[in-house]
Amino acid sequence: QPVALSLLLVRWGGRHRVGETYDAQEDESDGGWGKYGSPPCDWYMSAFVREGLLAHPAIGAAAGRNFEVVSLFIGTSPEMSAVAKLGPTIAALLPGLKKASFWMLWPAEWEDFGTTDYAGYVEKEAFFAAMRACEAAGVRSTFPHPAAQYELITSKSWMVTLSRRPEAALPAAVFVDRAAVVADPPGAARAALAEL
Repeated sequence: QPVALSLLLVRWGGRHRVGETYDAQEDESDGGWGKYGSPPCDWYMSAFVREGLLAHPAIGAAAGRNFEVVSLFIGTSPEMSAVAKLGPTIAALLPGLKKASFWMLWPAEWEDFGTTDYAGYVEKEAFFAAMRACEAAGVRSTFPHPAAQYELITSKSWMVTLSRRPEAALPAAVFVDRAAVVADPPGAARAALAEL
């Protein structure tokens, strides 16, 4: 009999541990992540399993632990790109009646740096391609959001779309094509200002 839930945790497995330079005093002064830390850190996921999954009445300890957690460790953007090619394979490895994934990393605009400050970040194109591949294979993205919604939120393009609506109370914004900026920065700036 398969478990009720197979949960895939896509986690950081790079050289530096997320949160290894954590300073509680600094955290208190800048608002920080609180006692659970940020989603990519180990203690956040530990608390999620302990206080979320194991405490859940339908699948947790009281229900006989009717779930499994599979961790997929990603340490670089090229590794995340490889995941995009493995969606059906990953889905086949999850025998639960329901299959879900938690993407416990951050999409980034930049290439990998390999330093402590950038642990947990992967290049956004690779990140969202991997999410979509798993979703297409039947593994639902449940944290933080499905790929299309998460990409929209993190891209901030929704702000440009809503900025022309006064009730949104957002600063004025326009889309600017990167190629136009590279080809003619002053011209791209003039065009953007004219559109405002």
